[in-house]
Amino acid sequence: GPLHMVKVALAGCPNVGKTSLFNALTGTKQYVANWPGVTVEKKEGVFTYKGYTINLIDLPGTYSLGYSSIDEKIARDYLLKGDADLVILVADSVNPEQSLYLLLEILEMEKKVILAMTAIDEAKKTGMKIDRYELQKHLGIPVVFTSSVTGEGLEELKEKIVEYAQKNTILHRMILDYGEKVESEIKKVENFLRDKKLRINPRYFALKYLSGDPEFYSEGVKLGLPELSEEERIGYRLLIAKRKREYVENVVKEAFAD
Repeated sequence: GPLHMVKVALAGCPNVGKTSLFNALTGTKQYVANWPGVTVEKKEGVFTYKGYTINLIDLPGTYSLGYSSIDEKIARDYLLKGDADLVILVADSVNPEQSLYLLLEILEMEKKVILAMTAIDEAKKTGMKIDRYELQKHLGIPVVFTSSVTGEGLEELKEKIVEYAQKNTILHRMILDYGEKVESEIKKVENFLRDKKLRINPRYFALKYLSGDPEFYSEGVKLGLPELSEEERIGYRLLIAKRKREYVENVVKEAFAD
């Protein structure tokens, strides 16, 4: 029969080994274009695995998915509105915190995500122990340990891509509890958005609107959500960020030991 196509977005912070992983997976089957309307280069690559053609899109490296830089805009717009079947979040095993923070943002968009922990050979050299079971338990998604140097985990990652792409459901709905104050506001926004035809997860929209994200805040106000003072927006933003950081700290404490 015809080859099945799977589109995969590679996301990650700068300098986590995303490009090395991209190269290790695609080899020479790569092509470079520009993202529409901007001069930022868009790298795509292709590989086949078990009758599947996997098309890999390398997103610009970003520390978060705000809207303050062109790289963030490109990565976020593609994750929210692009045609990827699933996302691989590439995280550095040696310094995982920022990567896991980014992961939470993507999980809140309700995307299928696989976590690829890179440089696992480096982590082992430093004597660091990472408990994959703990990571999967906390995050609710597949976790693969990879090394672009030794090739460790690459086959398993390909296997997981094909396996997860076939599933109709998201394995895990990331619902962090942001505390009574924020949660009651989220509820209000979600209720308001119920009959609006949004292509974006309402909870994610609510979090972005409350924290004054320029894109979602202005869209929210246009839809008829109340205007918030700058003070309120900053307040929500800090509470939301603090909760995410606490969650990440807890995951790292449970899953990483040196």
